[in-house]
Amino acid sequence: MDATTRLVERLDSEPSVRVLLLCNPHNPTGRVWRRAELAALARECAKRQILVVSDEIWADWVLPSACQWPFEPFANVAAAAGCQYITLGAPTKSFSLAGLHASYLILPDARLRRKYLEYTEPAFLTYGSVFATAAMLAAYSDAAAAWLDAARSHVADNVRYLGSFLHHHVPQVTVEHLEATYCAWLNLRCLQLDADETSARLKRAGLVLSPGREFDSSGASDCYQRINLACSRPVLELAASRIRTVVEERLVTLGTFQVV
Repeated sequence: MDATTRLVERLDSEPSVRVLLLCNPHNPTGRVWRRAELAALARECAKRQILVVSDEIWADWVLPSACQWPFEPFANVAAAAGCQYITLGAPTKSFSLAGLHASYLILPDARLRRKYLEYTEPAFLTYGSVFATAAMLAAYSDAAAAWLDAARSHVADNVRYLGSFLHHHVPQVTVEHLEATYCAWLNLRCLQLDADETSARLKRAGLVLSPGREFDSSGASDCYQRINLACSRPVLELAASRIRTVVEERLVTLGTFQVV
């Protein structure tokens, strides 16, 4: 069953839904949605008069050679389907500007835009600070493009390193194929531990990762941890060795450890 079919089933079971939050590209799995998937989503939401809020903060982070199709803004398919949408964006993930609160939204529908401004203007929330505005303009300038290309290339190399390390030394741990973002989604089901104990063991080993529970309250992602790969290679090597230690110690306890 594909993602669109699952979504339609979910929407049919919850007819009161009026807003859908789309993570495009997806975080934490790193999935880049295909144009056909987004077009189908737009059609289904248009039928149900559902507003789509497309969070595209990771749009700059489609990794070279990791994805066979380009990033597709939801806006490119929404109009043809008659789907109302809002696009959210920011340079914060691409250029580490989160501390400046530099973000923006694109709201093409005039009625929705008026409602948004009526709500936010009295609180002075319709513009960023002088520093945030200057930083955003600098980030999206041609001068910054070469740096971002180099950063994506470095992260793509780190993705390959981590995948190779796990394959050769900790094959019990799998990592989702990462098409975008700089955060890998690790499956630690082999530990046979609940989410809290998994995080506790990683912390004792000197690793603070993002537990799957933070992204999915259903329990289906409790065995996952998200690791940030936007770091130097020595830091990643150290993190990978600590993951190996945690896994091997647990497998010894379970009586399933085998030398790899």
